[in-house]
Parts: sequence; structure tokens; C-alpha cells
Amino acid sequence: MAPVQNQIPLFFKCFNGEDRNDKMDLPKSWCSYVGRSLPCEAILRNMDGDSWQVKIAHDQSTDEFWFEQGWRTFAEQNKLDHNDNILFMFDGASTFDIELFDEYGDVKECMRIRNSEEEKRIEQLEFESMLCLGEQGNMPSESVESESQLQQPRQLEPETEERQDMQLDQEPSV
Repeated sequence: MAPVQNQIPLFFKCFNGEDRNDKMDLPKSWCSYVGRSLPCEAILRNMDGDSWQVKIAHDQSTDEFWFEQGWRTFAEQNKLDHNDNILFMFDGASTFDIELFDEYGDVKECMRIRNSEEEKRIEQLEFESMLCLGEQGNMPSESVESESQLQQPRQLEPETEERQDMQLDQEPSV
């Protein structure tokens, strides 16, 4: 496939202990390709669609760029571990779509840390969806008994003479 003109290349970073601080350096070669068109603020958006605002700082003397304010929150809420890998796709304006991979290259699920209110809401939605499944008849009808049937003890059928005779006629098998 031929390269598309005006397409900004992706970049890949390995998350290390230094990146746990309040900043993450952007690759110099990528920054020189993009030039000075980087915004001062950007959005990092993970595969779940969750997003974080970060500041992009620039040291003019070294011509280095890095994510700062907001980076630590992004790293913590996406539970980035040492040697995780991050693929950055810049839209050319202000958004970086990212994909996360563990140290073995497997896609890492976005497991954003949620506050207790979000957790309660998610648990409630999961509970309600389970109730809806039961109401839609996804359970076999034979196993569903009415509440009155469950509360009454079952009565055994009295054995008939015919049934008793059948049992007597059968010889034990050896």
C-alpha cells in the first residue's frame, strides 16, 4: 500500500519507571517530523473512548517535547505497568488515540479506575440486565415454578397394584 500524503506517522513508547512521574517524553524524530504544529494541550483517548486532557511542554533550547499536566492521571487510571507499550496515533489537531499493550505485546484492556459512585452504577446496570435476561424467557420453562408451587410440599403418587406386580415380576440381574 502506498503511503498517504499528509499522514502523520504513529509512534510507539515503552512505559518505564521514569514515565510514572509527571511527564512522558515524546520521540524527538516524531516531533521533528510534526514540527511546531503540536498544540499546547491535547487529548489522550483510549480504546474505550475515555479521554484525558494533557499539556504538551516544549523546551526550545533542546527542541524536546513531553506530556506533562494530566499525564500522571492518565497513567494511573489506565493502570500502566513497567514495560507496557503504548501506540500513539495523532490526528494532526489535538487528539492522540492510543492503544495499550502489555510487555508481551498482547492488547491490554483499558481498566480505568472508577470511583465508588461509578462502581455502584455499573453494578446496578449489570444486575438489571441479568433480571431482564430472566424476564425474556431465556430460562427453560420446565424449571420455572410458581411461588405457590415452591412453598407446597410435593405429594408422592400412591403405588398401584399393577405397579407393585411389575416390580415383583422383575428378576434381579446378575
